Amino acid sequence: MSPAHAVSPTLYGLFFEEINHAGVGGMYAELIRNRAFMESATAPAWWAIVQDRGGSATASLDGEQALNAVLTRSLRLRVNSVESGQRVGIANGGYFGLPVVPGRTYQASFFAKASNGFTGPLTVSIEDAGGRRVHSTARVSGLTSTWQRFTATLRVPPGGKPSTNNRFVIGIDQQGGKPSEVAPGTSVWLQVVSLFPPTYNDEPNGLRPDMVEKLKALNPRFLRFPGGNYVQGLYDPSDPWGTRFDWKKSIGPIWTRPGHYNASWSYWSDDGLGLYEYLRLAEDLDATPVIGVFAGFSIDRQRIGNGREIVPEADLGPYVEDALDLIEYVIGPVTSPWRARRAADGHPEPFATPLIEIGNEDNARGGSSSYNAYRYARFHDAIKAAYPQITTIATTAVTSRPMEVLDEHLYSSPTSLAVQAHRYDTYDRNGPNIFVGEYAARRGNSQDISTGPLGYSLGEAAFMTGLERNSDIVTMASYAPLFSFVGQTQWGFNMIGFDPLTSYGGASYYVQQMFARNVGDQVLPVTSDGTGLFCSSTIQTATGEVHTKIVNTGNSPQSVRLDFAGSRASTARVQVLSDPGPEASNTLADPTRVIPRIVDLRGSDGQFSYQVPANSLSVVTIRR
Repeated sequence: MSPAHAVSPTLYGLFFEEINHAGVGGMYAELIRNRAFMESATAPAWWAIVQDRGGSATASLDGEQALNAVLTRSLRLRVNSVESGQRVGIANGGYFGLPVVPGRTYQASFFAKASNGFTGPLTVSIEDAGGRRVHSTARVSGLTSTWQRFTATLRVPPGGKPSTNNRFVIGIDQQGGKPSEVAPGTSVWLQVVSLFPPTYNDEPNGLRPDMVEKLKALNPRFLRFPGGNYVQGLYDPSDPWGTRFDWKKSIGPIWTRPGHYNASWSYWSDDGLGLYEYLRLAEDLDATPVIGVFAGFSIDRQRIGNGREIVPEADLGPYVEDALDLIEYVIGPVTSPWRARRAADGHPEPFATPLIEIGNEDNARGGSSSYNAYRYARFHDAIKAAYPQITTIATTAVTSRPMEVLDEHLYSSPTSLAVQAHRYDTYDRNGPNIFVGEYAARRGNSQDISTGPLGYSLGEAAFMTGLERNSDIVTMASYAPLFSFVGQTQWGFNMIGFDPLTSYGGASYYVQQMFARNVGDQVLPVTSDGTGLFCSSTIQTATGEVHTKIVNTGNSPQSVRLDFAGSRASTARVQVLSDPGPEASNTLADPTRVIPRIVDLRGSDGQFSYQVPANSLSVVTIRR
């Protein structure tokens, strides 16, 4: 078994986009929706007034009491009356539910000030949605007429079951102890009202541990972020490129981040999950950052066709400078201004050198001409002049400048995707290298389905055998999309489903895991006489361990003879992902319907008999 060529060390990675509430309401652990009251200019969206036992108050946005130049309005709680035994305040039910887990500790924080000499206390509590059961409560005092930041720890006692039908309440509670003197007409102003559960590695402004652990289990070699269409934003004549991801507004303390409307996927992002958090995630995953930058092309869903969504060449300069500043923030030396911002954010040392993807899907909706004519060239030349060590990625083929890496996206039916297993067999080995930045098997009516059925995942597995066999030219590949909030899905199918309490891997998750965790450093030639079987094989040269993937997309098992030429192995370990029905899938209610199982084979001199199950991916591992 002579190796055909080396396996790309960055072959398998991840693509994260803010879609399906993957970040806000998902992996980003913040539990309060619209914490900075910036989602709507007319009403405190997702907040409700609380007036218990005769207490009376109003809640409204106040543009005259800004926290700072970025958060230009606050919430004003105006007290009409709150006597002994009464309560007034505001409540937030989180993102489609607020998760409460017995025994868990939560960290609350907020900015507040008050009128009429009111100093508190303010009460913060986590309680059920009807206010009948209080899970935990805390009080803070010391308010003045100027903004101050307050913190409180809320500990939910052990016992009982986790739940999501809950709310967070902040206000004036006179229901216990000595009542405070609160003059009628007293106002309390609030901003950046935040509630965090425990986070991965206890990192501040951090991420959900269960979701990060699922990513780590995929052994990713790179992390592409933040999109996708999320990078580009949606064209709006009043502010053509205003809904793009603006990384400069996503760093620093959360009270300096204004948030923005994620027009591509129709929900608000508070930008708590910003550039710094993405870079920390890549570091936690030991994955190389692949950062998409806005390249002067937004999405025009009206398809006017006059190029209005494309930044004119004369106006492109600031966006090129933004990309250079981003790279300086990531890897700049100690003397650079953006390095100082990075250090202030908590990371004095440079992050890993990233790859920079210039735009996203610039071949769509008439973007190719300007991309080739000036957009790619301007970014490419500026990046290479300032940072020659940076690898750039093109999103569509160009002739105006060299292409190091070309990003290709493939979405199709499982049958069509399986056929694409041979797509790269005849690609020119002189380059550019190929990054399959997005791929998945999907169907048109799957928008509201979080994770897909096994049969679709096996179409992806068949395609992946071609990626592995051609990993001399295909250097990176990542499935898309990554996460989906169950019941709030805008694009199906996805790799991982979740709700406020838990997450699970779909069949595609286990396909990705089986490929990424069972790959050597050299590709071996492999042939098959089976009908409808797709295969690839690699060897880890240091150990002699051989991993052979076999995909059976058919509804019938196939008996095969495995012959590992030159091997003396008598035992083989087989990981099998299969189900008699191709429509089998994992769900929140049944998260382990389709998961890998282990089979041991006995043979001699590298030869084994194996019945490949119907609808299956098998990974056969031997030691030479």
